[in-house]
Order: sequence, then C-alpha cells, then structure tokens
Amino acid sequence: MRVLYQSLRYYKLNRDRGKVFKMSVNDVKKYKGIITALITPINRDLSINSDSLRTLIDLQVESGIIGFFVLGTYGEGVAIHPEKRKRFLEKVAEYSPSNILLINNVSSTSLETSLELVKHSADVGVHNVASLPPFYYKVTAKEVREFYRELARQDCNLFIYNNPGKTGFDVTPRILDEIARENPSLVGIKDSSGRLDRLIELTERFINRLYVAIASDSFILDAFLYGADAHICG
Repeated sequence: MRVLYQSLRYYKLNRDRGKVFKMSVNDVKKYKGIITALITPINRDLSINSDSLRTLIDLQVESGIIGFFVLGTYGEGVAIHPEKRKRFLEKVAEYSPSNILLINNVSSTSLETSLELVKHSADVGVHNVASLPPFYYKVTAKEVREFYRELARQDCNLFIYNNPGKTGFDVTPRILDEIARENPSLVGIKDSSGRLDRLIELTERFINRLYVAIASDSFILDAFLYGADAHICG
C-alpha cells in the first residue's frame, strides 16, 4: 500500500512539474533573478522539520524568488544521509509551486550515490540536477570530464557546481567548454569561485550557450550588471 501511495504521489508531482522535463538551455533561461540556496530545517532528533520547510518555502516564494538550489552547501547536502536527502527533495517538490525552478544538488564522494540521487530526482519530477566535481581525492581534468559524462548520460538536465574552495578543483572556462561540447544535457553552471574576472569571462563566453548562475553573495550586483541569468544567494 505504501508503495502504491508513493507511486501515485510521484505521478502527481511529475504531472504538476511536467514542464521541467527535458528542459533546453532556452527553457532554463526563462528563469531570471534570485535563486535561494535552500537550508535544510531539521529537528533535534535529526528528522526533517516539515512545518518549518513549508513556511520557509512559502515565505520566499511570496518574496519573489525564482527557484531553489536544494541540498547545496547551505543545505548541507553532502553531510546528510542519501535516504534523508531523497525524503527532503520529495517535500521540497511537494511544497513548491510548479513555476519555481528546482535544482537538486546530487554531489557526493561516491559516483554511485550521485547516480542514485539523479535517478530519484527524476522520479520525483526534478530533472534539474547539479554536482560538484569529484572531491576529497585529487582528480585530473580528464577524470572530471569523465565524471560529468557519466552524470550526463542519465535522465537529467545537468548543472556543474564549481566551488574550488570546497573541492580543491576549479572547473575553469576551458574545462567547462570541453564538458559542454561533449554533453548536450549540460544546461548551466553555478559558479562559487568568488572571482570577478571569472564572473566576467563566464558571462562573456557562455551567456548564449549555458545558464550562468553566480553564487558569491558579494557579487550580486556584479552578476546582473554583467548579464548573468541568476544569483544563487545564501
């Protein structure tokens, strides 16, 4: 019975969020403005605080945000058990209006876990997923390209999450260009490099090819002055 209930619930979510399926870059580019790096409200017993989450989502939607970046750095995604990440995403998808852009961070030290999270995200109707490059273990640019190639094979619209301060690897514009040419399902980048010169180069080189979202709060004004599609605020 529980499996049937979940299947019906996911069907409804997929139906309501149907327009996020197979988004092209142009589809994503319709979302211009502020995306919130959504926090993950939890109770003292580490369960998800559903009431606080619903209140938080309602408040921010009413305030005019265009989307949520789910389970990212501010949402502590990589520190949360994968099963709890799944349950949290389900609630975010349920509580969010269908006109809100949802990007689910599937980053993990395990490729297998990331792939599992991508599949679940699609099942819930959230086909926009983001991932950091592999971290903790040192990797080469070739290995990073192979990693994103594997993610891009899945049923998703892929965003690269570049945060070199956390991962020790910088997805440079040259590497981004190589990944984009190899993977048509790559639709955008969230750049947290904190570099103004990088912001300028990304908007100059990729604004007509990819969704460019900047994620360093000190660059909110600069992001829009130089033509970025969105700023992901913490």
